[in-house]
Amino acid sequence: NTGLTTMMNGSPTTDEWAERFLKLVKSENKAVRSAAARNLVNIYDDDKEIVEALLPWVSNADWAKESRDGERRKIIEALGDHDIPEAVPALITVLSNEPDHRLVIAKVLAKKKDARAAPALRSLITQESGEIRAGLIEAFVACAAMSPDEQMANVEAYAVMTSTEEGRMAIEHDSREEYEEDHNEGTGRVPRAKIQSRISLEVLIGQVLAYSDEPDDGLAVRVIEREKVLRKKSPEVAARLAEFISRWKGAPIYLENLRKLRSDEADIDVVLTLLAERTRIREKLPNEIQSLRSSSGFARGIGACLSERSDEFLSILGTGAAEAQIGMLGCARLLRVQLPVGEVARLLDNSHPLLALAAERYLESEDSVEARRFVLNRYPGKARILGAFTAFVPEPKYADNNSEALRAVFASVGSSSTGFGPMTKIRNFEAQLQSEVIGEKDLIAVFARLPEDASGQQVVRVYKDRTTYTWYEDTARYWSRNLTEKEYKDIHGFILSSKVDNLPTQMAPCYHGCPSSEFVMLSRDGGRRVYVSGYQAKAEIAVIDSHFDAFKSKELKLNYRLAGRIKGLEVLLADSKFPVYALWKKDSDVRVFVTDVSLAESIASDLADKERADNAVELDDLDEEEAAKQRTARYELKEKRRLETSGRDLSWRTLQNGKLGAVAGEPDGLFLLRALTAMLPHYRPDFLKSQMVTFLANGDVYANRYSRGIFRARQDGEATRIRAGNYDNPVVSGDKNWVVATKFTDSEQQMMTRVNLQTGKEFPVTEPSDESIQAIAYLPAHGRVLIHRGPVRRRDLENPNAETHELESPGLSAVGALPKVGQYSLLDAATGAVKPIKGEFRPLGDPRYRELQPSSTPGAAWAAVYDVPTKTTTIGLYIEKTFSFLPVTNLPDIHLGSSDVWVQESENKIYFVYGGHVLSAPLRQP
Repeated sequence: NTGLTTMMNGSPTTDEWAERFLKLVKSENKAVRSAAARNLVNIYDDDKEIVEALLPWVSNADWAKESRDGERRKIIEALGDHDIPEAVPALITVLSNEPDHRLVIAKVLAKKKDARAAPALRSLITQESGEIRAGLIEAFVACAAMSPDEQMANVEAYAVMTSTEEGRMAIEHDSREEYEEDHNEGTGRVPRAKIQSRISLEVLIGQVLAYSDEPDDGLAVRVIEREKVLRKKSPEVAARLAEFISRWKGAPIYLENLRKLRSDEADIDVVLTLLAERTRIREKLPNEIQSLRSSSGFARGIGACLSERSDEFLSILGTGAAEAQIGMLGCARLLRVQLPVGEVARLLDNSHPLLALAAERYLESEDSVEARRFVLNRYPGKARILGAFTAFVPEPKYADNNSEALRAVFASVGSSSTGFGPMTKIRNFEAQLQSEVIGEKDLIAVFARLPEDASGQQVVRVYKDRTTYTWYEDTARYWSRNLTEKEYKDIHGFILSSKVDNLPTQMAPCYHGCPSSEFVMLSRDGGRRVYVSGYQAKAEIAVIDSHFDAFKSKELKLNYRLAGRIKGLEVLLADSKFPVYALWKKDSDVRVFVTDVSLAESIASDLADKERADNAVELDDLDEEEAAKQRTARYELKEKRRLETSGRDLSWRTLQNGKLGAVAGEPDGLFLLRALTAMLPHYRPDFLKSQMVTFLANGDVYANRYSRGIFRARQDGEATRIRAGNYDNPVVSGDKNWVVATKFTDSEQQMMTRVNLQTGKEFPVTEPSDESIQAIAYLPAHGRVLIHRGPVRRRDLENPNAETHELESPGLSAVGALPKVGQYSLLDAATGAVKPIKGEFRPLGDPRYRELQPSSTPGAAWAAVYDVPTKTTTIGLYIEKTFSFLPVTNLPDIHLGSSDVWVQESENKIYFVYGGHVLSAPLRQP
């Protein structure tokens, strides 16, 4: 039979083999029967006879032997495509006895719509969860087991439960707790056990129906009418039913939305839903679409878009009422309907302001040279920028632009856009360039590459007497130089010859997190953007990028924005070959913690060469076991070499007269050399900016919720687990006998706990809660640990207001990360006693690898606090005893943390590290 398989695979047609295998599948020999069955599955081409022949395999898994390709599962799936009534009992048997196949069986039974399956489906719904539960419910409903009235009762039960915060939380907790997980002291984890849902069956069924794509007409009609009844009686429940209706499709939904359109009850989402479903609406309800032609006002204009008839568009554009024209222009631009540009432009001067605006918006989205000319002529000298982002959405201020209905409209016209962001950073930088072009008489034009980022902008400015290039490394500093005449002519010539100003948006096939950027051309009379979504620009924009890269590669002048606002600012060290991670100073002894970039690159290159040499020896001739051993040996050798060379590029150096001096020892109480040595180089900057760096202040004790325990580091680099579990934010007491940490429960709740570092015993401080609870720091002045409890989630503490804080900035540390809401308390680590307190705590929440620097004022230490709204770092004295902060000086336009700053009071100077550079500024301005 193996020979037949080989012959079949080499045959140009498989038809002649089907008959042979249909005979062999009846063999009493299981090996022969199995091979024949697998081959029949492989040649199955919607052949009902093959499915019927393999029906015994459905009810009896041992009837034939399955390969890794899952032939039995494929036959079960194929049953959904054929009318074989005798297959239903077999499917019910598999559904009840084989949990691994329940989802696929449920999908097949949903197609069968056989009432015989209803009892088995119903009995299993509460035993399953997630996708499988939803599949069982969909099959249960499809098998004619529920009348429209019963379905309505279930949908309303779900609406009632989810109309309250308590009900929504109950359903959310139920979905999260589909599995429970315990821990023991030995391994830290035991196998998970499935648990049954605590939510009633009717609510579970209602949930699936509510989120179905197209419900039965009977259910849709009932929900529509019930929503109207409940608007006054129970508005919260009515609102939930309205949400379900807004997601549904089908004739009753379309009829109701058309009714709302004609009676002026339709909101924007109803209109967008109609537009997205216009093709199906025309198929199901042609007469209703036709009747919109006799409507008046807004409904007639939208009706033209629903019918997509050219004569209707032209009729409304030429002689329609203003409301009909407004509606038509609004939806025509979304559907990319081609209208006569000149005729639309005629409406720009209409006395009806909304109609004039609708015409302008249409012309902007039409985006031809002629249309852009009409728009820009209305804004002379205003440097108006035209061109789309992911869509033509004017001044997007709210996330509502990402509505499901709007995305559905875009999809209906073939757009790959899956959403639209406000592009805040790009738009803000555009506004800066517009102000420059309008305000600076000598500035003729601007060409810029702008990422949706706080840094990385590249700008060519064309003045009357020169052309400059500027690269904005981050929000605090930039690099610039003059371009040669040839450099400018080359890029400008390419832009003109390639007609870059007519390029469409570049949308790459990537998903969530896809980077955004644009190329923008601008003068006083206006400009245009070319938006790019994706990791790599294409075609003409890629060539422009190569020009910008060439500009950036030559020698540039360093500029700090701070220099224009702080007299006496000095850049003490800015050596790209030796970027600085940290600074320490005592009197005249100044030390910086640096990496030798050339040495690091040499080490990496050498390791790569050795790995390539190792891999050059082929393992194909070895058996699988020996090849696996060799691969393991290679990996271990690779890691051994990496560990032997790790950290060789790191060193503490003296800093004298703006130059690096000799290698120096690490200052007492700091552990950066050890911590960063064990870390891959590209992780080091992020580590120093993260909350994880605070574990260095704990000495050898550390924990995070993903390492499954609290650990103590040993001198040999290994770690001893003190206690197993999900812990985070550990803070060690002053006597080193206790660690206070957040503990996460199986349901993601948080609690504060104390662990004795000598015995490993745990003592809970608080009960589990949905609130965030975090240990901040040990306070020597109080002999207590500062803790916070409040509504802020853990991820917000790690990355507060990430967009505003611009976490990608090289000099960033999450200063001021502590929330202003909630309760702060002092915890006695030894006794568990908790005392609420009030005061200024932001300096204590700064991620830092050392204690705050003591000042000459008793009880006060130097601290840096970053203020997000003003983008200013304030240097001042923090008094731990009274939890008060006394500002001394401000550093605008730069984001620093306390560990970045060293104050030398005797010199009236602040020394600080920013993005690999060392700078100084006066402590107190004259």
